[in-house]
Amino acid sequence: MKFFGVIGTLVAACLLPATQATWCQLFYDGGCSNSANGKINFDCANPNIFGSGGGFIKCHSTKGNKQTCLVSRCNDAACSTSDNFDVAADQDCVNMKGAGPYYKLGLL
Repeated sequence: MKFFGVIGTLVAACLLPATQATWCQLFYDGGCSNSANGKINFDCANPNIFGSGGGFIKCHSTKGNKQTCLVSRCNDAACSTSDNFDVAADQDCVNMKGAGPYYKLGLL
């Protein structure tokens, strides 16, 4: 029985990257080398609002998705006012003209 569980896990692990949306990381620096959230990545298909002090962003495509990510840098936790940036997958590090305090991502 354990054998089939291992096989199922391996199959899921192989399929997951192909179905994941464009994902992004936030950074403190213009070279996108000093992560603002450790090893946490943010999926552009997940519209949750989250806090981060990073003012730079880099988004990455996946095997099955190269969509542009709409990044909203919000002034409050409700994201009632924001500055919006279209960030293409695999584009160079993008300066969002200030840091957080909150962000919301979405796919274009």
